[in-house]
Amino acid sequence: EGSSFSVQPLFKLRTEGERVHSGDQVVLVSNKYSVFIHGSTMEHIGQYGRLEANASPIRSGWKTVSYAEYNPEAQKFLKAGDAIRFFHSEVEKFLTVTQDVDPACFLEESKSENKKESNSSKDMWRIDFESAVGGIAQWGTKCRFQHIGTGLYLGVALGRNQPSRDVSLFEEPTAETLLQLVPTVPTGPTDRVPRYPTARIRSVVNGFYLQFDDFAEGTSKRNATILWMEKLGEQDAFQIRPVLAKDVDELMYVMSVRPLMNAVKLKIERDKFSFQDSKQLNQVISELIFFTIQTTSRNAFLCEGIPIKHRQDLLMEQGLLDLVVSVIQVPLNKVPLDAIHQPKFYDFFSMIQLCYRFLVHATEGNIEAKIQLSKYMPLVEEHIGFGLNAEQALTSMMKDNEGLLGQIKEANIVRIVDIIRKHKNTVYLNLLSVMCSCNGHHLEFNQNTVCSALISSNSDKLLDTMIAVELDDESQPVLIAREQGILQKIPFHQLKKASHEDLKVYFEGLLHLLASLCSGRNPKSVALISALFSCDLIVKCLFNEDQNIPDSIKGGFGELLLALYIDVDPLVTDYELKLFGNTIDNFVVVGESGFLLTTDVIGDFALIETFGSSVITVEYDIHDLVSKQGRVWTFSLDAPSDFTLLLPKNSA
Repeated sequence: EGSSFSVQPLFKLRTEGERVHSGDQVVLVSNKYSVFIHGSTMEHIGQYGRLEANASPIRSGWKTVSYAEYNPEAQKFLKAGDAIRFFHSEVEKFLTVTQDVDPACFLEESKSENKKESNSSKDMWRIDFESAVGGIAQWGTKCRFQHIGTGLYLGVALGRNQPSRDVSLFEEPTAETLLQLVPTVPTGPTDRVPRYPTARIRSVVNGFYLQFDDFAEGTSKRNATILWMEKLGEQDAFQIRPVLAKDVDELMYVMSVRPLMNAVKLKIERDKFSFQDSKQLNQVISELIFFTIQTTSRNAFLCEGIPIKHRQDLLMEQGLLDLVVSVIQVPLNKVPLDAIHQPKFYDFFSMIQLCYRFLVHATEGNIEAKIQLSKYMPLVEEHIGFGLNAEQALTSMMKDNEGLLGQIKEANIVRIVDIIRKHKNTVYLNLLSVMCSCNGHHLEFNQNTVCSALISSNSDKLLDTMIAVELDDESQPVLIAREQGILQKIPFHQLKKASHEDLKVYFEGLLHLLASLCSGRNPKSVALISALFSCDLIVKCLFNEDQNIPDSIKGGFGELLLALYIDVDPLVTDYELKLFGNTIDNFVVVGESGFLLTTDVIGDFALIETFGSSVITVEYDIHDLVSKQGRVWTFSLDAPSDFTLLLPKNSA
């Protein structure tokens, strides 16, 4: 009884009861004990090259291949069951199949920097022999090439009178799919095919060769059309490249996720979604997250990590990004967004949260993935503000995505700022920050729109989105914030307390956003933000020892100081100065070289042409600061910094 085992699929791509195909990956599980047949990686002592197979609770995958006698030199040659790629050396493109509803076969240029190498999942093929036996391939042996990603076979379609020249794909291994590898140099009839050969592909049905057609419609620099041609083209040879076993394993794993997700979608649509389905789907999405990034965390909801680029590309090519978005949509077609937090919908809520976390990791640093998801921006934007992690996904999608950032409208920005008024959360500030620049270039329209929406001219509404800084009676900087509708003055050292952690994180994000708004020397942002944060105030916060200001906050102040006051164009000729009133006489401005500068006074503002001066001196007479009632003169001044008042002799 202990020697009886069941063959089960390693991945969910297959289900129990289905036929086992050549190349399938399986596990062998004991029918009596809860153990698997496990392949050890330890060599027997004195038995070079031999590994132990044992029983273990650890799942170990096995690949089914056609039987072949043992040959110690087998690794030097092409064998049945090998995963390969076909590289057309003349046009430097790989034989590829699209993953669409109606798959097509063509030559495609590699997306890698080295055009002769590929890490795509769409150009992987498996070779099998007609005889269903395994072993080493020989030139002229009848074989089939099965596309791993779709399971389709390469072949030639048979017409009524003669075979078609079109390259066709077949679901079953028919006569039309029988092909031969033909050497490019003379060989013997029984010569074995090397592991990395250059060969031509010939159809057994009609003897036509697979060739590149540079005159066919659809041929471009990126793609090329292929046809079956009777005449042999000397240049039409393919280099056969091996595919790493781990690449096949990763593809099979990703393919196994699709049927499960589609099944869950169907259950939700039919109102048959259960707690067990939710648990299973959350586990699958969590595994996808850990598959996509390098991380030591095991918390899929909170983990951060380094994205694995080739796996991101694999997920994108196999349609997982689109599939996950569709999984998000299905429950929200049944449940209103404002009700998704209710306990009875928790399974949907947690599932959508995880889906969005997956999209964050799947698009981080991958511009092609961002572009692919750009079409979903209106949908994702609708989900912002409901705790679904949609804002994090949208931030990742937008970052350095020129096409998407160019589509932003004022209404999009105003809506996010309105959410900030209700929920001061740094994730929304991060979203606004990525809207302000693209690949190091500032986006002035977005900067101006964010600045106008965020910094209200109404002082009562200003603290709905902002946190102000001012000096107290002892000339120490303090935060002015509105929390739960109450205006509070909070010393900086209190930010280290756990009770103010949320305020600290928000203020850090706010400083970063304000610096982003000023990047590129945006004049409108600089004017508005400098009125709130003077240079003296920022410097006092940076070098203040008494308040014990957290280093992360100091870093934010440093970033703001750089963008606001240090990174200025020395050749900019205009400087805008706010005056202390409207009644101005004898207005004189002197540059650092002692020359008078040209000015234009408009109301309570003065526009000064600095001509490269970094220091200017301004003098003017003003009548708006004093008033007289009876014999009493009153002086009143609202100054942004400390000042000295000189009074006439014997006047006080």
